[in-house]
Amino acid sequence: MRYPIIIFFFLAIGLNNSVFAQIQTNLDDGIVNENHRGNIQFFLVKAEHLFRQGNQVEALIELDNAVDLAPQNPEVYLHRALLKYRLGMPTAARADAAMAARLNPIAPALFGIEGPQAQMNLLAFYPEEIYQNVSWEDQVFQYETTLDKWYEALHTAHTNDVYPELESAIIHLEGVLTALENKSWYKAIEELTYLELFKANTSIIYDLKGVIYLELGELANSTTAFRKAINLDPNNTMAWYNFSKVSQHLENYETSLDFLNKAIGLNPTFSNAYFERALVKKKLGDIEGAIADYTKIINRGESNFLAAHFNRAICYKKVGKLTDALNDLKEVLFYESDNSMAWKVKGNIHLLAGRYNEAIADFTKAIELDSELGTAYFNRGVAHLLNQNPITACVDFERSANEGYDRALEKQKYFCSN
Repeated sequence: MRYPIIIFFFLAIGLNNSVFAQIQTNLDDGIVNENHRGNIQFFLVKAEHLFRQGNQVEALIELDNAVDLAPQNPEVYLHRALLKYRLGMPTAARADAAMAARLNPIAPALFGIEGPQAQMNLLAFYPEEIYQNVSWEDQVFQYETTLDKWYEALHTAHTNDVYPELESAIIHLEGVLTALENKSWYKAIEELTYLELFKANTSIIYDLKGVIYLELGELANSTTAFRKAINLDPNNTMAWYNFSKVSQHLENYETSLDFLNKAIGLNPTFSNAYFERALVKKKLGDIEGAIADYTKIINRGESNFLAAHFNRAICYKKVGKLTDALNDLKEVLFYESDNSMAWKVKGNIHLLAGRYNEAIADFTKAIELDSELGTAYFNRGVAHLLNQNPITACVDFERSANEGYDRALEKQKYFCSN
């Protein structure tokens, strides 16, 4: 769900200073209020999720709850107005938009409901769109535990066979994992075929088949394989973890959450499962639950702790805890000062908080690290506009357009035509 429009480009040519001053006053008075937004964010996220699932009545109930919680916040009425428009309730939608306007005369334009400014959406990207996932290498590495167990069994076996069956199985499992690391799916299937000759009814084989089918987009075959793996070994943590991803592809996040809870119950130290569960909780609107899972990973110092910091920063931003979000990004940048995306997200947060100079500095750093970041040029242009520097903003919009970011052309036409 994209963040509602919180700050707009009201520095267009011809916009008088008194109107801009009114807008700035409203911003300073708390439209961007960390605690206030955080209170309603759960309901807004949950409503969007329910609407995508086709549960329109339930979505409207969540927005009713948001209105009950924050009846003086124009944003909740505007969210509900948008949903009512979607549901074919124009009269009720207009009533909510009118209420928002009474609470704040510029709110409908500010949040993009009506008026000439409604076309001016805010940012080139929203951090909610760029959560990091568990790295592919880290997923494949989990199977090293099985490989280690097979090695241990081989070393303790007493056999006079020159080429024991278990040694053959180990060779082909290593071949499967190497193929997976290289994303050579058909080579992995070939190695699995050999592995089946020696370990024909092993749960891990069907689990690995499921992984390959999932990567090939064959969800039905993947589902069959994971179910077979779990039937053979109900305690196969990796199979439950991987099976959860099929449900995510089908947008059945509740089932995915159940499978991940099962995986964590079998292995409470399985960092990847906590990471994946946090992503699922985020999609279900349980942002605080996602934050809790990322915190577990960070406190344990797991290998993916920086990605957890990055994602937790986005979660904090999503519930309006901007200071906590910035602290997480600072931790990422302490270890990865060349992480252009972290600088860009940090710039977005400063921009939303109204700290335009800091935002400009962050976007500049992102551009220095990756000059092809058209969206960073665009957002820096936004910061220059809000910092009352339209000439420099127009230069950034031109650079953004030259990098292929089409929306920059719109802003050039709107702000830079004179």
